[in-house]
Amino acid sequence: MKISHEFLKLIEDRQKEKEKYEIYQHVYKFHESDSEFFYYIVYKYYQEGRGYIILSSSRKLIPKNEAVEIAYYFLTHNGTVSAALGPMSEVRKRKVETVQKIKSKLLEGEDLILTNRHLADSYHMINNTLELQIGNTIKVNDIYNQIKELDLHIQRKTHVLTKEAWQKGRNLLHEYNVTMYEELKTLLKSWESAEKIIDYLNRLNLGFLEKYKARNVVKQLQIMFNEQAKEKVNKSLEDFEKDFQGNFFTNQRGELNTEEYIQVTNRMMEEDYKRNLLRDCRNS
Repeated sequence: MKISHEFLKLIEDRQKEKEKYEIYQHVYKFHESDSEFFYYIVYKYYQEGRGYIILSSSRKLIPKNEAVEIAYYFLTHNGTVSAALGPMSEVRKRKVETVQKIKSKLLEGEDLILTNRHLADSYHMINNTLELQIGNTIKVNDIYNQIKELDLHIQRKTHVLTKEAWQKGRNLLHEYNVTMYEELKTLLKSWESAEKIIDYLNRLNLGFLEKYKARNVVKQLQIMFNEQAKEKVNKSLEDFEKDFQGNFFTNQRGELNTEEYIQVTNRMMEEDYKRNLLRDCRNS
């Protein structure tokens, strides 16, 4: 749907020196029963940050409390879609075949690794971590596709953002957060095991064929377990353990379990959205 000339004129009339309006490209009904569409506009100050304006197809600027509620659902739904286009896309680039290749090379080197019985736990931990990554890659692709399908259905077919559709998107994002948070913790815990195996295989005095096999195992493990990758995992985990304002709410990693972490994050996001919207919605 397109914004009418009436609304564009309203924006033009309200412009002042050093102010700028940008129309969000989302035009929704908030409920199926609503007779009007809502236009979400970002009101930018060059020095003072942002404000939010909600216009409707029949009432122009609408009351602040109603605008806050509608803007909250718009913003959080858009946040869900942004997550699908951003962080989830990074996980989707991880090919299942690549992880399976690492796993197959690990299996080929099982006899060499387990000549040291002290590495049995390390071997099984790495194997389980790879299995987890394979499953999670498939799972995240499915979550991504569901979110995209949901958003396209809203934008191209119904033009209705119901609370039910909003909740479905938030639940999918919650599932993604839980999945990746657990994977990152598991991956970091398995790092020492990978380093032990790599170190052991590098020190073995082997014949040509077994040395070739060991080298392949080391090469594949180093694709996943290298210093650059470790820095990235640590950074990702730290990002998960911050609220979106960049403040740690855990004193040390693992203080909150996954469910507690998700609950705290969602609560903080909701409170911040509502607080900012109450401050920033412009109705004059």
